Amino acid sequence: MDQPVVTIGVLTYNSSKYIIETLESIKAQTYPKLILNISDDCSTDNTIDLCKQWIEENKDRFVKTRIIVPEHNTGVSGNANRNWDACETEWFKDIAGDDLLLPNCIEYNMKYVNEH
Repeated sequence: MDQPVVTIGVLTYNSSKYIIETLESIKAQTYPKLILNISDDCSTDNTIDLCKQWIEENKDRFVKTRIIVPEHNTGVSGNANRNWDACETEWFKDIAGDDLLLPNCIEYNMKYVNEH
């Protein structure tokens, strides 16, 4: 069966302390077809620079990558809505920039969807 592409949307704001761990947990997913969207809410630390560097080094892992940064801070709701609006796939998983996914998270989620 052909697997659909799943978008993982990361919400960041001053997440430099944890963002690399978050991104590494996404890269380690056992599910192969992933788009990575990072929506940052105008961080004042080096979150964006870290994300750009990490994506450059790991972009081949993903079907597509994108960093979204608005002109001004919009708060959590605005940041989440911006990330959801950027999703181009039927399936979407969001995660905060200081959270982790277990390696089989997306695989198990998609298996459940297909079985039910």
